[in-house]
Amino acid sequence: MLKLKPGAFLIPILLSGSLISCSDDNNPPEEAVDLIVGQWLVVTENDYFCGTHVVRTEKATDQNQVRVYNADGTWQDFEDGVPIWTGTWENLGNGMYSLSYNDGVVEQSQEIEFLHSGSTMRFGIDNECVDFEGDTIYTYTVWVKLRVYNQD
Repeated sequence: MLKLKPGAFLIPILLSGSLISCSDDNNPPEEAVDLIVGQWLVVTENDYFCGTHVVRTEKATDQNQVRVYNADGTWQDFEDGVPIWTGTWENLGNGMYSLSYNDGVVEQSQEIEFLHSGSTMRFGIDNECVDFEGDTIYTYTVWVKLRVYNQD
């Protein structure tokens, strides 16, 4: 009669269990959170010479305007903690975002550039160049992220 060692059954059982448990096909990948989602503080709204990042006029803010971009595609501006504007946003791809105000009047597309691993954003870097006091300039705002805001 054939004698089997007690451990002989253990190896096939362990191998079959490890093959079954290694499958990740049933777990969908987590959705990536858009870099824009969070609370942002405006720090400057500067005029730049067209085609450069050279500041012509530096306009530091009073640091009292915060914009919250929610994961559900809505946003809200606060000034001194008081809500002043609301709207919706959409990532159009290639750094372009569509912003709509809930008053239904203004809709704009802005190029947004994220720096420093997403903690700084330059808003409106594709703004049109205009003639101002003999200089060709454009204006964009610089924001810093205060925290990520997750809306469930």
